[in-house]
Amino acid sequence: MKTTAIAAVLALAGCASGAPYVTEAQNFWNQHQGDVAPLLAKNASLTDRAGKLPTDLAGVSALVSGLGGNKKTLDTLQADLSGEPAKVQAAVDAGKLTDAKAALDQGKDAAGPRLGAAKDELAKLETQVADLELKAAAAEATKKAPAPAPAPARFAKDLSTGFKIDGNLDGTEARLIAFIEDPSKKVDKDTWFNFDRLEFASGKNELDMAKSKTQLSNIVEILKAFPKVSLKIGGYTDNVGKPAANQKLSTDRAKNVMADLVKAGADAKRLASEGYGDKFPECAANDTEACKQKNRRIALRVTAK
Repeated sequence: MKTTAIAAVLALAGCASGAPYVTEAQNFWNQHQGDVAPLLAKNASLTDRAGKLPTDLAGVSALVSGLGGNKKTLDTLQADLSGEPAKVQAAVDAGKLTDAKAALDQGKDAAGPRLGAAKDELAKLETQVADLELKAAAAEATKKAPAPAPAPARFAKDLSTGFKIDGNLDGTEARLIAFIEDPSKKVDKDTWFNFDRLEFASGKNELDMAKSKTQLSNIVEILKAFPKVSLKIGGYTDNVGKPAANQKLSTDRAKNVMADLVKAGADAKRLASEGYGDKFPECAANDTEACKQKNRRIALRVTAK
């Protein structure tokens, strides 16, 4: 018998024995085992990440449950795939070649969709893990963030003119009015009241009126309610820069505050201004930004009441 004829006979014998079905089932298992193993490894990695999340964070419990369920699904898929060769072999051994082919085809038809569904589920779970990690990090940052400073207590007073003053409890307006109304407080050259709500435009000598207008208006109304009162505006700087430049800066800022008070309705004859440069620091060390900030100020004192 020629070689080709022998090969053909052997091939027919193989098909009749069902050996090709067993071989194909084994190859199919070997191929998809390589697909399932990475999915199981990824599920384990996500489970480890989920285990590090705060248990009281909303969504963590459902995530852990979902990962556990997905592992069972993958384990079942892996077991089914690994069992395919045995099923086919059992059918072949029983001489049921039709059943062997049906088992092979059924396994192949089911594997693709199940693998695709498992991959989709892992992608969803990975997104959930990432989202919850961000929420956990944000919650932790909130815990560590310092509590916001409480808002200053408010000072309110109805002036004789009918105007209602609103300011900080220990702010400029409260301290100025207390000084004016207390007959035991005498006018001197040492009693100054720092403005607490004036702010200059960045890098300029002019006030940022959006932030300073309210306090300027309050001072004008105090002058109207106490017609005998006169004020002097003083400007101060820290010790950074040349003394001459600091002197000019403080003088210009004091003049500008006085000019803004006049624009707001104050009588210019009852006002004066002077710049003192880096003299008379409130924080003598002048060595830290907080210290220097205390020295960069505008203040006022009563010159008549």
